[in-house]
Amino acid sequence: MKKYLLGATAIVLAIGASAFTTNNANTLYKFNGNSSTMHDASAYQVVTTPPAGCGGSALPCYVSITGDLQSWLDARTDAQIVADAPARKN
Repeated sequence: MKKYLLGATAIVLAIGASAFTTNNANTLYKFNGNSSTMHDASAYQVVTTPPAGCGGSALPCYVSITGDLQSWLDARTDAQIVADAPARKN
């Protein structure tokens, strides 16, 4: 009986802990601006798949992040945004 109680307690704790976890899914944002708007969240558009037509090195084509986009942009330099982008464009 003690074995079953311990197992049931472990299951209840696992379910309880999972109720308080956050969704860590990445959001894709396509960049629609130029070099002067790289830090402006309004220059990015949410997309569900990576956009086609990426090619180059000067600007991010899209970024894939968790959390708030503007906070992510504010925490990076232009060079870091371009380096962190999975694909780039000119």
